[in-house]
Amino acid sequence: MDKMILFAESLDINRINFHDLFKTGIPRDAWTGTIDTSLEEWVNAWTEIQRNIEAGRYKIPVRIPQCFVEKEEFDRNPAYYGYCPAKMGERVLVHPNGIIRICSLMIGTPYGIARFYDGKIVWDESPTNELRDHRLDQDTPCTNQNKDRYFGNFMPLCVSFKPKQKELVWEQKLDWEGKKR
Repeated sequence: MDKMILFAESLDINRINFHDLFKTGIPRDAWTGTIDTSLEEWVNAWTEIQRNIEAGRYKIPVRIPQCFVEKEEFDRNPAYYGYCPAKMGERVLVHPNGIIRICSLMIGTPYGIARFYDGKIVWDESPTNELRDHRLDQDTPCTNQNKDRYFGNFMPLCVSFKPKQKELVWEQKLDWEGKKR
């Protein structure tokens, strides 16, 4: 990833955004084929890139999801690590087929919160409403990752949890870094 960031800089790209490449037991896993990393590889790579970001190594903003934190750290600050766009209602994804989603992990599934058709938005009252299993009033680890997958001493975080993002919504509107203790 470090080489990719430096390559992007050499091309005068003004920002780079990474997504996780490990399998969490969701339909999106099929898109990566046989390309994935272990949880440990991801945590180590994220830690290295984050250190480089904080040291000012890169000339461009780097967005990279943390994805996991140790249970003890999560328990110290669930209001920070429990970031979830579904709970906050801070964005939606509108797809060409009319499905409206909040969580990007639900892409490629029948899950969503509503559907747009016949010129109107209709709330999904069925079992495919992606918010059905969310505890919307609690700061929890990611609700949409496979609940049967064991992550050892780590808690899964929202794949949109990208600390120290240089984005208006993250820094100013949400002041998310202000929640870090």
